[in-house]
Amino acid sequence: MSDIEMHLDVAEDGGNGYQKTAIQNEVFVYPSQIVESNIPKGASKDSGTMNSNDTSALQEFFGNEAFKKRMNVTVYSEGLLRHDTGLTYFVGDNAEKTFNEIEAYDVATNTNKSKSDISLISLLSLIGYYSAKKYWSQYKAFPKEDLNVVVDRLITALPLNEFKRNGVSASFADRFKNNNHTVVLNNFDLPVTVHIRFSYVNVMPEGLASVMALIYDPKSPLDYRNDDIYSHVYFNSPEDRVDITGESITNKSFLLIDIGDGSTDCIISEGLDNNLYSSSGLEQGIGTCAQKAIDYLNAENPNNVRMTRQKFLQTALEGDSSGARVYRKTFEAQLPPFFTSLDDKVTRMLTTYKSNVDFVIVSGGGSSMVEKYHIEDFQKIVKYSTGVFNAPIIVIPEKYSQLLNLSGLQVLLYRMQQAHFYG
Repeated sequence: MSDIEMHLDVAEDGGNGYQKTAIQNEVFVYPSQIVESNIPKGASKDSGTMNSNDTSALQEFFGNEAFKKRMNVTVYSEGLLRHDTGLTYFVGDNAEKTFNEIEAYDVATNTNKSKSDISLISLLSLIGYYSAKKYWSQYKAFPKEDLNVVVDRLITALPLNEFKRNGVSASFADRFKNNNHTVVLNNFDLPVTVHIRFSYVNVMPEGLASVMALIYDPKSPLDYRNDDIYSHVYFNSPEDRVDITGESITNKSFLLIDIGDGSTDCIISEGLDNNLYSSSGLEQGIGTCAQKAIDYLNAENPNNVRMTRQKFLQTALEGDSSGARVYRKTFEAQLPPFFTSLDDKVTRMLTTYKSNVDFVIVSGGGSSMVEKYHIEDFQKIVKYSTGVFNAPIIVIPEKYSQLLNLSGLQVLLYRMQQAHFYG
């Protein structure tokens, strides 16, 4: 190892569909998927290796974040649960460029995030590339020796049902903190080796991270939020209308429904005071619906193009071809069973909670699906379940919902930095 040492702070929301990570407050989003390379150890691991002295190529590789789509790493880590360490992986978008089977979160069987290696391998890879980028950007050369990286603070999260299981969050944190990690970046003629260790790791429930971003401004984390995040509010009558800001909900009771790819967290909160005992979740989300649609299409059409959930949803929701319309119709057919499970969960929680709630807030990547396909029926469910209080429904706009958990983790990280907290 060398004397070159870099210190970083990291916030990570390792979603079932996408990894959302902020390193030194710089945000990166890429698919939660890896594929094991069958390239023998010691052989060239990237057919497109770059000359380490080619300034122009490296400027393009790092300058416009092209590295996100070409992550090709060999990982040595005692924190991995798989027995064979020192394997080579294509990570994120790069995983789709091989014919090997892609390893992603299995939302059909509710694979626990804490028991998967995907999040760890993905994060170590990104930290490795980020560190190499920072060094090269400063010196226009790679170090002659290995890079040492210390992550002073890592803030991450797990789904609520997983978080509440005894010892799970601590053992997940230990996989990062109490093990040695090394990443070799294989894109260059002289591979770059990065050694990574974690000094402090904080694991939160995913929905609780969202609450931080609902109250505080991610761009100015010491201030209350006061933007258009509360622009999609469904009041039951005109006289119920009130202005809603981050500050105004600090003394309000609300049910936060965070709909993710493979899980949905339902958290009862009094401002920042979360009642985790009364909170629970569903082990399904929008990605579950997408996977059922994919399985149906594959069964009905053996020659159907095999694609990841991320590509399927992108095609179904944004495409305009005849195939995209078939995807969209098939996906929409899977939504009603999910909405029924969500309605049942919300009804049970609101009718058994021993207090009223002032708002029901819907966030996460699936919030737009509720607003587009289910909002009228959902209003009836909430009105029935909250009785005379007639709690309004706040749907977090799509431009904020996907990154809301990460924004909350960034708020917490910033506040720890200001307090000079190192664990």
